[in-house]
Amino acid sequence: MSHGLGGLTWLTFADLATRAATSPLVPPAWDATGAGHGGRMRAADVALPARVDVTTSGDVRYALQVAIDAALTPDVIVDCSGMDVVDVAGLGVLVSAHRRARSAGHRLVFADPPPRIMRLLAVTRLHRILHLDRSSAAAIGKAG
Repeated sequence: MSHGLGGLTWLTFADLATRAATSPLVPPAWDATGAGHGGRMRAADVALPARVDVTTSGDVRYALQVAIDAALTPDVIVDCSGMDVVDVAGLGVLVSAHRRARSAGHRLVFADPPPRIMRLLAVTRLHRILHLDRSSAAAIGKAG
């Protein structure tokens, strides 16, 4: 149930869990308690869509927020293997999520970004800020 005050609304944890269950970005087997995964979230907590741009930035921001808030391990794994395009709005969402995770005591690990995305991150020098892992097996090993 949403609550409001002065035109602002916020969601309860139950609302977040309901929205997470229907979000295309959160893996279908994810559950708010983590009980279905031995008390841990899946190896890839969020799988990013092919386009991380102005049209998808709201959904991506929300999915990353849910994954960070529900994380039971130090690393939150973000599967980037399906990404084809990212624009400035998408980069802003990734940096914002990185900062949010860091302030919550977690590390956002972007697993398997394609070469094209890696080049973009290098040109923008974000490869120095974001935690990138070219090997999903290595990222999963760190989280487990």
